[in-house]
Amino acid sequence: MSKPKAPFTPEPGDDISRYSLKVPESNIERVIRNQAGDVIIQSFSNKGTYQVPIMGSKCTKYTQDNLNLALLARGEREVMNYQCSLNGHLNEDVYELIRTNNLSPDTLAALNPKMTRLAAEPKFIFLKRRYYLDLNGLIHDHLRNDRIVCEPVFVFDMIMGCHLMNDHGTYGNVFQSLADFYSNITRDLTNKTLQYCSKCNPEEKIERLEKFKHRNIYKKMMPLERIHIELIEPFKGQKIENKYSHILYARDYHSRYVWALPVKDLKFKKIVKSVAEFLFMLMRQPIFIETTSIPESDMFDICETIAKKYGIRLGLGTKKLKMFHSHGVIHMKRRLNLHKEECLKDWNMCLKYGVIDYNRTFNDRAGATPSDMLCSEVHEIGQKFRDKIDQILDDANEKSVVKTGNGLLYIEVSEEKVADIESEVEEESESEGEDDDDEEEEEEEDMSNTVNNDDADTLTGMVPVDTTSSSDATVVTTRPAVSSGKRKTSAVQGHATKRSKKDEMESEGVSMEI
Repeated sequence: MSKPKAPFTPEPGDDISRYSLKVPESNIERVIRNQAGDVIIQSFSNKGTYQVPIMGSKCTKYTQDNLNLALLARGEREVMNYQCSLNGHLNEDVYELIRTNNLSPDTLAALNPKMTRLAAEPKFIFLKRRYYLDLNGLIHDHLRNDRIVCEPVFVFDMIMGCHLMNDHGTYGNVFQSLADFYSNITRDLTNKTLQYCSKCNPEEKIERLEKFKHRNIYKKMMPLERIHIELIEPFKGQKIENKYSHILYARDYHSRYVWALPVKDLKFKKIVKSVAEFLFMLMRQPIFIETTSIPESDMFDICETIAKKYGIRLGLGTKKLKMFHSHGVIHMKRRLNLHKEECLKDWNMCLKYGVIDYNRTFNDRAGATPSDMLCSEVHEIGQKFRDKIDQILDDANEKSVVKTGNGLLYIEVSEEKVADIESEVEEESESEGEDDDDEEEEEEEDMSNTVNNDDADTLTGMVPVDTTSSSDATVVTTRPAVSSGKRKTSAVQGHATKRSKKDEMESEGVSMEI
């Protein structure tokens, strides 16, 4: 057995900046110090709002209120036992083996009497590949973007200390301030730790500490039943292979499976071509297509053009689950930027790191691997798709369905939207008795407003995703769904004017600055 190595200690008089490191995707440098043999971190978060306690500090040193210290002591014991039972979390013994550079199959087997050396070898290989020790004596997690692993015995004090020193900060802000730097501080641990604060939980009712299991809230959907399509600019101001400035990104709700196509520019015809190529590449046409980055008017034009040209039925979804959409784009851009140089040189590297690796990796939200879920067998799924589309069309309001050539475009409409449409119809019928002259004047005024505000020659540009919105089901107003009878007729027949040659979608906003 090799002799344990002592923790790294800077020599007296050393410049502390020599031992600094940067967190991936963060411009804020954290200074690593050594005090009384413990490596600690300068106490600030990268968010710039919440202070972060130093590793090894007891949370009781930040208490200013009359808190129940017995409850804090109980929480420290229970949270410690709970986190050691979680998969993917190091316990104190294994952490110490890695920190002292003493990890081996023999030392792992010695921790568990039921484990043989042979059985310990696969675990040893996994731990050796996942974790590494830096020159500062800190353990990093390869699997979690090389973030630091907080020592297990200090996790409770780290979370509760951050909560207390920021005037009983909220669960979300505490998590965001810590999780950006520590790989083993999760939402679940943060939520369970803060219930031991007697000020925030005056009744001191503690929920049972059970393992949190992600559930797929879209599990009842069929694969490809609903997808969202976004236009993203992964590398601001830079082009992939000096040709592609944007990526057409798509993701399936049920399986979380993702697709990506290169986009040279944002001209309307090329966007239509890219979306059409993607749709015909799928094994089944999605029932509903959604987007957050593309304005609903432009998305309607795109789907209408495709439906008319190819004589197919397309559904335009209007739920716009912005948080779901933005999280997918964030992860995609993050994966690509981790390999920025390779991806800028070769589009296939974008597919490798952004699409293939993701689709073949277990997704805890979906509860399975995206590629397995997309290709899983669903009995008579083709017939179920056709039946569901027929049912949607049977239940649809006449103003939410637009026939265009041999194709059909139907728009998802909620009950509230149906009520608005019906009230619109009543208002139209009441106004039928007005004078013809007044009606002509109103029509001319309406058409002039249409030309000024909704010109078919120019697209409106992309809309960045607002991640601060917590809305799950925001009904989006679409032109054919809320238009008057006259406007609907013009929408069905197509725009009176054709798009000009200068029909680019403005790139500002398409980058989805999230």
